[in-house]
Amino acid sequence: MSSLPVLAANARELRNGLLREPRRRVTLLFALAINLALGAWGASRLGSSLALWQAASPGELARHLWTLCLGIWGAAAGVSLITVRDRGFGDRARLLFTLPVPRAVRVRALAGLCALQMANGLGLAGAFLLAALVRGLGARGAVWGLLALAGTGVVLWLVLVLQMGFIVAARPGWRRRTAAAGAVLVAAAAGALLAGRGRGTGLPPPVPAVVGAALLLLVVSGPLAGAVGRLYEAAFHVQEAGATRVRPRRLLRRLTRPLASRRGPAAALVVREALVRGRHWAEWLRAGLLAAGLLIGFPVLRPVLAARGVSGVPAVAAAVVVAMLFYVFDGATSPLGSEGSRLLHLLTAPMSLGALLRAKLLAFLLPLLAAGGAAVVALAAAGGLSAAETGLALAATGLVFTIVAVVITLGSAWDVDLDLEIEPGLRGYVQETAPLSAPRMTVFALACLAAAASLWLLWQLPAVYALAAVAGGGGLLFVALERAAGSVLRRRLREG
Repeated sequence: MSSLPVLAANARELRNGLLREPRRRVTLLFALAINLALGAWGASRLGSSLALWQAASPGELARHLWTLCLGIWGAAAGVSLITVRDRGFGDRARLLFTLPVPRAVRVRALAGLCALQMANGLGLAGAFLLAALVRGLGARGAVWGLLALAGTGVVLWLVLVLQMGFIVAARPGWRRRTAAAGAVLVAAAAGALLAGRGRGTGLPPPVPAVVGAALLLLVVSGPLAGAVGRLYEAAFHVQEAGATRVRPRRLLRRLTRPLASRRGPAAALVVREALVRGRHWAEWLRAGLLAAGLLIGFPVLRPVLAARGVSGVPAVAAAVVVAMLFYVFDGATSPLGSEGSRLLHLLTAPMSLGALLRAKLLAFLLPLLAAGGAAVVALAAAGGLSAAETGLALAATGLVFTIVAVVITLGSAWDVDLDLEIEPGLRGYVQETAPLSAPRMTVFALACLAAAASLWLLWQLPAVYALAAVAGGGGLLFVALERAAGSVLRRRLREG
């Protein structure tokens, strides 16, 4: 039995939604605009870089192309985490489980739906990059493009298996099976890399890597699809039964104890956000992956940034800000909109609207400052920065994080829906964190622009003048957005 009818039904649902819902059309247009901008910029940069890499040496070209593929797969892994979480659970997944189809067909349908959603989000930008590869390298570029596509498919299946395995691993009977499946996947990937290792460059050539990735896709979606479908079914039942244990974190309670004893709204919201988010395993998994990626990726990116004149304090600040923007995108793009109907309790509380907005801003900003400060200190120590340079980097990242927090927190007032009921469990977690609405994507894009402008000022101007300019711009932005956000929330209350 094929999974094509499920994909065709999803295509009809998307078409009907675009015809009947203006909000979906706005979201699609916004996604297309971002894809066009990213694709055109990336294709132009890649086209100019290919000539330089070819002129250097074949080994240099292969090294840069492998780095490009790894970057594409890393981005695909981040998008896959959101997509699998969104499509694998909730009302649409319940409909999928009502169909009398085998487990293998069901999990293939899930993988196809996730691939289509990823293509809707980043497919056009990827097509620009593949066209640039083919135009610059001819047939060799087509091979590298196939490698990027096949590797993206492998990453999607790997993320699906690992995410379902984390959910099911709490059940004693599945721990060994989950560990065994993860070991098999890691061993297969390592074996493919070792088998295809090139002679001169120490990197596997692209053709055997394409063949290996294609064979791995065929095996996972073919003979192993039944086992993966059984894992997905078990994870779905765990989520529907509410069997995932939510345990309070002792460390978080100890860290928030001084704030918990205070009676102000800001302290209460900070403690609430820390305890609610800290209890979910996905937050700790995402934070761990982000920290590992930052520590591993910064030594690789530092020579590239230095060659472009970005080194020292600007390089450390840019790396930490970009990493934290990835974290915000995946988990906290709408501090006000993620409350749903629960925001009514805060809006009717005995405090002013300005105090509520400042409290939400502080609750969003403090974790960014804490995590970003730790990252700056770690990268500064690894990069050999002096104490004065480390302090300057801390001040710079703190100001940029403040501007990002102002834009995202106050801008999320346009995402408020007082009729939205947040569901329990993982489904509610998706509603709170996933950047799936046009206001959330728009606000995040504006926050990225503000962060980029701030980093450019810190790079171009002397330190004192740059910090003063960023601080002044952030203050003006806060005053303007606080008034606008207050007006939007009052209008939402009047409309009911």
